[in-house]
Amino acid sequence: MIHSFAKTNRAGLRSLMVLLVAMVCCCPWAQTYSLEDGSVAPENASNGLDIQGTPLRVWTDEFLRVWVYRQDPGIEATGFYPQYATTYRPTLRITKGGTTEVCGDHRRDAFNFTAVSIVRDPDDLAHSIIATVTSDSGNLQIVHKLTYVNGEQHVRHEWTVTNLGKATYTNVALRYGGDTQLGIFNDARGYYDAATKMLYCVNSTPNESGTMGMQAASGTDFAKFIEGFYTSVNAAMVSPSNFPSAVNVDKIAWSQSEYANNGMAVEWGYYDLAPNGTFTVTLFERWTDPGFLQVFAPPGFTSENGTQHTVTFRVQNLAAASQDVTLAMSVPEGWVESYVLAPITVPAGATADVDIEIAIPLGYTQDGVIQLSATGATTQISQVLVDIEPPIIRLPTGSDLPLSTLTRTIYTAINPCTPEGITSVLNALSGRSSLITRAFAWDSYQGRYIELPQSERTGFVTGGVQVTTGIFIATRVPLNYDLNGSPTSAPFEFVVINGADPELNPGTSSGWTFAGLPPIEVSPGNIQTAYTWPSSFEIIHNDQIISESTKPYTLMDLMGAPGSNDVSTSRPWHWNGSRYVQVDTLRSGEGYWFKNNDVSNSITIRVVDQSVRVVDQQALSGGTNRPVTIRSVAAAPSAPGAPALRDRGAPPAPPDDRANGSSSTAGSAGGGGCGSGSGISLFSMLMFLFGLRFLVARR
Repeated sequence: MIHSFAKTNRAGLRSLMVLLVAMVCCCPWAQTYSLEDGSVAPENASNGLDIQGTPLRVWTDEFLRVWVYRQDPGIEATGFYPQYATTYRPTLRITKGGTTEVCGDHRRDAFNFTAVSIVRDPDDLAHSIIATVTSDSGNLQIVHKLTYVNGEQHVRHEWTVTNLGKATYTNVALRYGGDTQLGIFNDARGYYDAATKMLYCVNSTPNESGTMGMQAASGTDFAKFIEGFYTSVNAAMVSPSNFPSAVNVDKIAWSQSEYANNGMAVEWGYYDLAPNGTFTVTLFERWTDPGFLQVFAPPGFTSENGTQHTVTFRVQNLAAASQDVTLAMSVPEGWVESYVLAPITVPAGATADVDIEIAIPLGYTQDGVIQLSATGATTQISQVLVDIEPPIIRLPTGSDLPLSTLTRTIYTAINPCTPEGITSVLNALSGRSSLITRAFAWDSYQGRYIELPQSERTGFVTGGVQVTTGIFIATRVPLNYDLNGSPTSAPFEFVVINGADPELNPGTSSGWTFAGLPPIEVSPGNIQTAYTWPSSFEIIHNDQIISESTKPYTLMDLMGAPGSNDVSTSRPWHWNGSRYVQVDTLRSGEGYWFKNNDVSNSITIRVVDQSVRVVDQQALSGGTNRPVTIRSVAAAPSAPGAPALRDRGAPPAPPDDRANGSSSTAGSAGGGGCGSGSGISLFSMLMFLFGLRFLVARR
């Protein structure tokens, strides 16, 4: 078998191709050109593994080297041809102790690549290969995951670099590239397109071989790049200097033309890697069909539903004359897009941007493809894959709690809001000394605080701790809990009771409920974690929806200041760490006080707003995907006769454990924190006095 071509000039290569074609025509037993075509392992591969497909065949070996063979319709319909003159490979520049080295398979010392393993990805046997090497005497590890899916014209690479040693590396740069062989031709010209983050090359007859290039994945842009005469690229790969971010480097000097024997490489950096430090980068190697008209798509990206994006495609005319181009767009059904379909004229050698405005609807959960087709002398199609993330929210964790000090106890009002959050909070409180951490839930039926964790000594919360339960926590040390978990399915409602049950707590009738709102999946893929008062709710009393204008009594009469025309008086109350404030926006994970001025009947609060959605940083695990039915209560023009109302004033103060978790009386809105006799405050005072005594003793 004849192996991959050495670098040759175009005239000689065309003569060779003519000879090969003649041989094929004259030999009835010949089926294809006798070239290295990727059907068997490359000659220099060490423990190589392959992914066979069309139009690409891909090999990699235990030293992270890569070989790609392409079925190129511009040359011959069925043959596969090497795309590199030798191989593409990574190198890794590092600085340690003031000395800079470039690690790679070109070294024959401690900075070479030592093979560890090469396997097919057990989670994707057909499409992915994972190879691992170490360098610097085992102190550095590089893991390469190569992925190719049959039918695609791109190969995906992912490299993860980890410091396994005890020293810190600085100015770390990962590189990848080598000596190209685009469609078996070498006289390629280089381009870099910032809009699509593509470094690519084109030979002088793109109607024969199209383009080949490298594109950074979204979020892992190149730091630098180089395209140029192949010896210059090979030298840059092992140089301690940064890449120049230039194309067509040194070509004129060597061949008097920008179409020259070329190579390409990209560089990520410049990282500091402390012990156990790591970074990951992703790259797509892409090929396009032959043609003087080329279309380049931006990198695929990850998005949440309910978001808008501008997606820019680049149309390039490589011909010597201008081209009139007709555009066609395809987006997933239900996405809203905005673009101009009118034909465009692209001058010779020029490019044109096509901007697509898309809006991914709420509830859309499948990945989507945005595709642009451009037709001039030929038709080219390019596409962007949009990976739709699962519903995302950011719920509080224990690290968000402010810490009490020696001189001040700080209570925070939370609610566990998910089943996983309940477990996490109770586990975090378990076994804690009351001198260090205290937590209390308000039991509306008993009209008092119950200390958590519950016990025979402290009493039990009626009905147990729920996703709506409000909890006050004060702690002098960080608590390790996480409220993220499964959302609650719609429809959702909770009750603000009229007062404490006289059988459970005779003579008590606070009319206050301390509660929070869980994340609610109001439609598939649409999770609501922020709510606006009162528009996000139906407030139901005596089977009627009550608003600021109902008669004979209003929302203000029922939940605010009776007789007031100001709807803001009905707002829930939130403890901000030092005092109570009334709020318009309620967020999952926080505790709020809801007032009920009716001395006889409870209030039902139902979530109805499906448009408000806070999208933030962390993934919500264990999401539900159940069909949603929102119940509706018909609003009446007027409510029944006015109930017996009593203004409840302001909420109960945070706990004061001088009376086993009791609070000051309801209405003490300015009251704050634990009294000086509380466990945490007492402990703080004792510590303060001990410290003072210690200082006096030293003097």
